[in-house]
Amino acid sequence: MKLGTLHGFMLLCSLALLQAHAQTNSASAIPHLETRGTATQLIVDGKPFLVLGAEMHNSSTCSLPYAEPVLAGYSSPHVNTALAAVTWEMLEPEEGKFDYSLVDGLIQEARRDKLRLILLSPLGSESAPATAVEVGKSYEVLAQMAPVILANQGKGVMGGVVLDKDHPAQKLRVGDYTLDIGVARHWSFATPEFPAGIFIQTGPDEFIVAGRGITVGFTPNTPGAPIAGLARVDDGTFVNGSWVAGRRLNGDEILSGKGLRLRGDYYMIQRVKLYR
Repeated sequence: MKLGTLHGFMLLCSLALLQAHAQTNSASAIPHLETRGTATQLIVDGKPFLVLGAEMHNSSTCSLPYAEPVLAGYSSPHVNTALAAVTWEMLEPEEGKFDYSLVDGLIQEARRDKLRLILLSPLGSESAPATAVEVGKSYEVLAQMAPVILANQGKGVMGGVVLDKDHPAQKLRVGDYTLDIGVARHWSFATPEFPAGIFIQTGPDEFIVAGRGITVGFTPNTPGAPIAGLARVDDGTFVNGSWVAGRRLNGDEILSGKGLRLRGDYYMIQRVKLYR
């Protein structure tokens, strides 16, 4: 089978398998890609879908007895998709003879574990427990924010950064502001190896910022006063897509009104109102 044909077949399989945990319904639309604004979104069950995925090792899908406990281990409130490699030799063990038992079994196991399933080229994340823990923490925040992320894709009002020792600062234009992002350092917490954040302008002079180990300053890009200040900053969470405010931050928690400081020892979500 030609490589291009194989890639096309695997893409079709991947889109079809995204329905793995859903009940069979003839009225359900097949998962597909849809352009909305400048973003191309994955549409599942008629709604934009944010993949929070864990990828199985290439050899983990060599047999169902091996794959089933791996898939079961991915089942958590913060992982919604498993990514699995199925080699062509398993689908066509002999020329012209096809065996779909492995694929069918993976679909059934994903359904039991309430996971979506995508077929793609292999990498694998299951044997890196430390990484898995960190990914799980970030997925917990992304899962909370999924509705606001999906609602703002393609509008030019969202961005993200990952910093490291060679790149400790970055400027990022998000909506009507340029954000000056740096590494947060304070005696009360350790600085993570890779400070990171996601930034969404949700309204005039309003932002949702999530991440850890970063500082954020805001400079307006639109006509008017050239300096912006912090009117209020709330630390909180999203519950079923709705914002639930926790603490109102002040003092050195907001750099004396000059910008945000997200701690380095856990992920934070902050809702920001600016003034000019």
